[in-house]
This record gives sequence, structure tokens and C-alpha cells, in this order.
Amino acid sequence: MKSRALLFQTITWALAAASLGAFAQSIKITSVPPAGAEGNIRGIVKGVDPSQYGVAVYINVFGTWWTKPTYAEPVTPIAKNGRFTADITTGGDDACSQQVSAYVIPLTYTPPLASGQSSVPSEVVANAVAMATAYRAKGGRTIKFAGYTWEKKDTGNCVWGPGPNYFSAGQVWTDRKGLHLRISKLKGQWLCAEAMLTNSLGYGTYQFHVASYVGGLPDPVVLGLFTYSDDPDYSHREIDVEFSNGPVVGAPDNWQYVVQPYENSGQRLRFAAPGGTTNSIHEFIWSPGRVDYQSYAVGATGQTVLFQSLAITNGVPVSGNEVVHLNLWLYNGSAPGNVKKCEVLVNDFKFTPLLGQ
Repeated sequence: MKSRALLFQTITWALAAASLGAFAQSIKITSVPPAGAEGNIRGIVKGVDPSQYGVAVYINVFGTWWTKPTYAEPVTPIAKNGRFTADITTGGDDACSQQVSAYVIPLTYTPPLASGQSSVPSEVVANAVAMATAYRAKGGRTIKFAGYTWEKKDTGNCVWGPGPNYFSAGQVWTDRKGLHLRISKLKGQWLCAEAMLTNSLGYGTYQFHVASYVGGLPDPVVLGLFTYSDDPDYSHREIDVEFSNGPVVGAPDNWQYVVQPYENSGQRLRFAAPGGTTNSIHEFIWSPGRVDYQSYAVGATGQTVLFQSLAITNGVPVSGNEVVHLNLWLYNGSAPGNVKKCEVLVNDFKFTPLLGQ
């Protein structure tokens, strides 16, 4: 009888191990409180024994990282069903945190505390068997444009970068003309606009059609057409086409091509946009080790005239989890003089994958 009981227990353990092995070790953050609100993150972990692992949670508040929920409880337990819940708003400016990162770690490991560092401690990354990141400003409000799904940035009552500024989902909308980005003042606050793709596209040709005079933006308004990843590797994989008559580009030049970081030699090229060009197309062809930029003026009958073509080969990132962003924002969050509002119309976006990718 004893041997049969032992056999049954052994089989049970084997089945449990097989069940755990059915999943790769992974973690997913399933919900976060909206920007500016207090609350918990929730998620699910697969592929580990909950009695042997926990979740180390960190939040990014204005570029600095902090342990959550508390220094006294730096590890969040995983329930038997793989679910976990962590309070990420336990003090200070936590409600305005921009990013949440969660790492699955062995309970035998004590993660270092983060108290304002510029990044999550590297040893946490090294000891984690899985990690996930959530960006709080997206808020789940989406629109359809150019055959893609875009998420609107909304920071609630928090000021975030770029700028910093207040971003509102109401400043982005679509109609038969295209996607509109607007800056305007509401209840004493200047509200900016940003939309981002919900999926990554990788190497290929990114083409932006703009039906506004990009050379006439009031200082300090900035229009950005770019790729960006929440992952800091490769300078966030940021590849930009930017327009501004303020210090971001630097008048009289009011337009630039950039592979970040812009401070590095050969990674920023500046120009003056042709006067009176109200319809233009701007594209970059991203391939391994190279970004080729081209810009065209669009005539009244639809013909295109190439007015700039250059390439950047320094510091080009490898493709990863970047997504396309379209934004209209205020440098340093400063008011745009006597202008009551500023609006830019992006009337199309096209992407062609790199051949063979």
C-alpha cells in the first residue's frame, strides 16, 4: 500500500512537471491603471513553479526607476494559477509613472532596490527568467488609419515626454482626409497629440504623406514621424523625420533626418524645408546598417518632385520591437506664442517590407 501511494505521488509530481514544461517561461502584464490614476498592475506568469518564483516590479517615473510595491516587499508572489497583482502607486509621483517592468525571478534571489536610478539594475535582468513591460500612456483607445491600428497617447493629468507635455487622446482623430494631430489649449492647459502603431514592422520603407506646410510650424511646435521602442537598447531604435522652427531643429533649418542619439557624429542631417510646400511625402528605407531618406514635394496634379535624398550609416539600430509614432508637441512644454491652436494632417502612411525579410 505504501509503495502504491509513493508511486501515485511520483506520477502526480511528474504530471505537474510536465504541465509546467508545457509552457515556455513567460510573463504578461494584463492590465495597468491609466496614466494619472492610482491602482495595481495585474498579470500572469507561465512555465514556472509559483512556490519557487516571484515577480520583481519596477516603475519609471520621469526617467528614474523605483522598486514596487515597497522596499520592504520588493517581490510580488505568484498565485497557484500563475496570476499576480502589485500596487505600483504607493507614494510620490507614482501615479504619473510612464513605464512598468516586471521580472520573474527565483525566490532564492534577492533583487536590489531601485531608488531613482536611470535604469533597472542590470543584475535583475541577468537573474530573471522572463520579463514584460507595459507603457501606461496608451490607455487602450485605438483608431484605424491607412489600414493599420493606432493607439492614442493620453497622459491624463500628468506631463510626460517629449516636452514634457500633457497628451490627450482627444487631440488625435481621423476622417476622410486622414489622421489629424492637434495642439490646443483646454482649461488652461496646452494639450499635445501622439498616435502609435500597435504592431512592429521591422526593416523596410516607411512612407509618410503630409498634407500640411511642415515649414510653417509656429515655434516651439515639433512634428515627429519616427520609430521608437520602449526598450532602451539601441537608443530606443529611434529613427526620425522631424520638423520645427524652434530649437529642436534650429532655424533657419527647420527639418531634420535623425538616427538617435543625435549627438553622435553623422547621425543628424538638417535642412530648410522648401517654402509653400503644403503637400509632401517623407520616407526612410531602413535596412541592416543603413537608413536612406527621401522627401518629395507633391504638385497639384499629384506629381512628385524629389527635393532631398541622403543616407545615414552611423549608429543604425537592428530592428526589434519598435513601432511607428506620429506626434505634435511643444518643446519644453512652452506655449506657442499668440497661436491658439496648431494642426497637422497626415493623409497617408505606407510600409513596404524589406525584400527577403
